[in-house]
Amino acid sequence: MNNRRLYLWFFVAALFLASAHVYFSFRGRPTHALIARAVLLSDSPNDISAINIEKDSSATASFVKGRCWELVKPYAASVEPRQIMRLLDAFATAYIQSSFDTRELARLGRTQSDFGLESPRAQVLLESASGAKNVYAIGNPTPTGDGVYVAVGGEDMIYVVDRRLLDCVNSPIQDYRKKSLFVEDRLDPVMSFDIRRGPRAFSRFAYSKGSWRRLQEGETPDAPVSTSRVNQFLQALAEARADSFVWPVGASNEPPVAPASLLAGYGLDAESAITVTLRNAAGTANQLSFGASASSNQVYALIQNTTAIARVPAKLVELIADSDFNDSRLYPYERQEVQRLCLEADDVVYSLVKSAKGTWEMESPVLAPANGTYVNGLLANILALKAPLETAGEPVIAVSVGIGKEMEPARQIPSRLVLGDSSLQELRSQEMLDIAPSEISRLTFISNGGTTTRTFVYDKPRKTWLVGNPAGAETGEVDVAAFAAVLAELHPLKAERIVKLKVQPSDLRLYGLEKPRLVVAIDFSTPGAVRRNLQIGEATQGGAYATVGAADAVFVLSDRAVTAFSASLLKTNKR
Repeated sequence: MNNRRLYLWFFVAALFLASAHVYFSFRGRPTHALIARAVLLSDSPNDISAINIEKDSSATASFVKGRCWELVKPYAASVEPRQIMRLLDAFATAYIQSSFDTRELARLGRTQSDFGLESPRAQVLLESASGAKNVYAIGNPTPTGDGVYVAVGGEDMIYVVDRRLLDCVNSPIQDYRKKSLFVEDRLDPVMSFDIRRGPRAFSRFAYSKGSWRRLQEGETPDAPVSTSRVNQFLQALAEARADSFVWPVGASNEPPVAPASLLAGYGLDAESAITVTLRNAAGTANQLSFGASASSNQVYALIQNTTAIARVPAKLVELIADSDFNDSRLYPYERQEVQRLCLEADDVVYSLVKSAKGTWEMESPVLAPANGTYVNGLLANILALKAPLETAGEPVIAVSVGIGKEMEPARQIPSRLVLGDSSLQELRSQEMLDIAPSEISRLTFISNGGTTTRTFVYDKPRKTWLVGNPAGAETGEVDVAAFAAVLAELHPLKAERIVKLKVQPSDLRLYGLEKPRLVVAIDFSTPGAVRRNLQIGEATQGGAYATVGAADAVFVLSDRAVTAFSASLLKTNKR
């Protein structure tokens, strides 16, 4: 009797365990069944060389990895690498939540059809570079909806993994397609391009010497065009991406090349389309054709290199609405093209030239370095001018721009449009001197009309400054801190502002420079170098008037510099 009760308890317990096993398996929860693997994908995603996804006869996609991933079925197309990696990562991170043996389920009267694996929602073939192939059948979601049943070819197991795998596999083929309008990820620098409107209107443009030009027949340069507008257009093309693709779609009867009737339906036939052909320095061409409107902000486009029809932003066509890229500026040049600039106002000619180093130099009214920042700003104002200009009753400046050695005829331009609130005198650099301390051998300070002289010489062996001792001069120790302040001002010596260019001898009296209150005479260690004299005159707002050498200009020297040059440089007086 006891044995019969014991057998009965064993039967009840076994039945309970079997029922619990099946129940929890269907819910996608862990069971006592042996899990054969941790994740679905045993290879590294980087080792996968081919992918085939079959959902139904009309939705099969095959990808092959060469230099990059390519779609080869149902049609040929470039693909977005990140989309392929998203799919492979879904397999690589498909951690097995639970599993159960199909033979055990068979004993319970369950088949693969109960899990959606008899006719799976998708079958994915992953082939590695070594030739190994694995087939994954993806079935129904689990009852809880957060997992999905998966079978692996050659294994007698059914696995439960995260539902994300099914979502990735279900992505439409269109999602994998590269949205760039060009085969390569970037567009090589464009050196020429054509724009054809239907069978008749045609324009060709070429880049040369820093600007774009329209070409006549026979490749002869024609009128200049707006380089900024052309660059804006080319930049927009390089950055543009298709919003979506409308052909090919992978239909079973789809032709390999878009037929004429299909192109005409999208306004992409030769009679209607606007076709842009871009060429790089090697002559390699990229071609795009723009057709009818697809929406309020989209047009259809034929990407010739991939024979695909896509929806693209309408702004691309808007940028070539005026295919001449006309330049309405008075001077249709870019700033880097301008080599000379001439301005005349109040009978004074300001002539500037760009040096071989790319810096601006002033040739008249004085020979001096120019203020490059100011010149470029003023030049930007000039190059932005558009016709017509009204000059009646306004002060004007005669402006002439030079490209290479050729100068444009001078035009009368309202002064306010060129200068604003500034002055032509600001064309001259505010740099008065730029002398490295290592180049100076002697400094002489002359004051009180020449009656007071202080001389300092550089002792090269001892690498120090010493007090000079000409007849009658004072002697003493050098004040190192004060002397350092003088040298710092000289490297470089910059003015606060420029008061006057092309100074006449009679003008010096106006600024106290006919008999300057202080002269700083600078001698150099280089044999044959000419002494430079800094002359400081009367005080004015912010400093004092000053000039250098032959007085090509009068500057205002800062109070800080005047104080440094006027201060005693002697630490003690031993007499």
